[in-house]
Amino acid sequence: MEPASNASRPHTTRHTDEITARDRSRARRLPEEFLASSGSAMDRLSKVIRHAWPRHPLPIRAAMAEMLLPLLAPLLTSDGMAVTQQVRNDCEEAAVQGLQIRAH
Repeated sequence: MEPASNASRPHTTRHTDEITARDRSRARRLPEEFLASSGSAMDRLSKVIRHAWPRHPLPIRAAMAEMLLPLLAPLLTSDGMAVTQQVRNDCEEAAVQGLQIRAH
């Protein structure tokens, strides 16, 4: 039986396949981290993904980069596309999809 102090909390055992609130928060910060980084769009994205999810296998990080690049690369254009709430939402959705890919 669980101690009473844990009875009201949801079960939060960490599995490698879980998407956590921390993962979602990291994904929502990607646009600013991408812009603060240097290099080409792909170099920037590779750095920020590797920094945010260093323990995830390369195939998962590569899938995330493939999904995130079209969302973040336009931020580098001269027309000055802003980091909007929608961009953050789209990054979160793409990162979650990428994190759900499993190499079997």
